[in-house]
Amino acid sequence: MQERIAEQVDQGKSLPFIVMMPVLNAKLDQYWDGSDIPGQPKMGTWMSDDVADLARENFRTYKDPRGWGFFGSSAGGYVGMKMVLQYPDRFSTAIAGGPDTAPDAPFWKGHDQERRANDPSYLAEQLGKKNGPEVHLSFLLGDREPADTVKAFKDKITKGPIETDLHVIPNAGHDGHKYADGLFQGPLEWISQRMLGPVPAAH
Repeated sequence: MQERIAEQVDQGKSLPFIVMMPVLNAKLDQYWDGSDIPGQPKMGTWMSDDVADLARENFRTYKDPRGWGFFGSSAGGYVGMKMVLQYPDRFSTAIAGGPDTAPDAPFWKGHDQERRANDPSYLAEQLGKKNGPEVHLSFLLGDREPADTVKAFKDKITKGPIETDLHVIPNAGHDGHKYADGLFQGPLEWISQRMLGPVPAAH
């Protein structure tokens, strides 16, 4: 990915990025929707605060949310998208490959209020009511995977401060490798046009 981003930078199609790759360790019966579910590991705080703080402590970064974004696929796509909708004052962009569109972790039972607070549809609705900050979400889908749910979600939230984009990958199903390849077929350029690039350090 580092080499391919560098190629895109050389071609003027991408900003250079600090790339951090946190691992969600998701299993079919054990995942947390990138959320702080009561009684479970605080995966939401880990992603929104701890991982971001690690970047700030080691690199020159922006305070402006336009300097921060996500790329993930499947559960990771959900988490990145949710982070942007949940914390638009911290993060402004996400590329989500074949994402889930609603919280469905096996640990939400009995925690309906917290679950709603981590539902992208609800978060998008609240962001629309506040009319900002502006965020940008690009969706990646394979042309061989069921897409109706993601497309309906995209259409539902695309209004007001939420701008969306859809890229369909030919000859692809629900496949993380295909999503990573699709990143370089337009979405990375689209996101880069909406983010802040690096500037030389002051001497």
